Amino acid sequence: MRVGIDLPWFASAAEVRAFAQAVDELGYDHLGFSAHVASTNDTAFPTPSFTFDEPWRESATTAAFLAAVTRRIEISSAVLLLPLCHPVLAAKQVAEVHNLADGRLRVGVSISWNVREMETLGVDSSTRGARFEEQVAIMRRLWTEPVATSVSPTGSPVGRWTTTSPWPGGSPPTRGTCGPEAGRGSRPAQGDHIE
Repeated sequence: MRVGIDLPWFASAAEVRAFAQAVDELGYDHLGFSAHVASTNDTAFPTPSFTFDEPWRESATTAAFLAAVTRRIEISSAVLLLPLCHPVLAAKQVAEVHNLADGRLRVGVSISWNVREMETLGVDSSTRGARFEEQVAIMRRLWTEPVATSVSPTGSPVGRWTTTSPWPGGSPPTRGTCGPEAGRGSRPAQGDHIE
């Protein structure tokens, strides 16, 4: 059996470091955390326990920090809000952190639920399911093809890309499904519908 734990919500940097190092030393298998990019205090959170006035974390920088201050525990982003990211940058960030952490990064992805957060970042929430599936396909190509060619999520030609694969041999592990072609290893959140 593998046992994991989540970071304390909204802790200071010093508290995050101390907690991460303690659970690493105690032998926990993975350390998870949640994230948001553009918190807004006028969005009702689905549970009354938290508000968006809190200092939410960002996935890539939090994962990199945790990898740097720990030595063996697996780092697990509970959710990377993929439609809020450019897929080339997200693929590069995931690969870089995974490689710099000696293979200790596990990434959970989501289509997001917060319409105000998407609006703030210029994302059309009505197309997030299709955007998510396209982004996952682009990221997989970047991780599995030595040189990938495709189009960006906005439909603009991107040309030839190269990036580092986070997996030896360029083959990402896959589990589960989330739509016809997307994110093996991801699942819709409660109430979400992927179009």
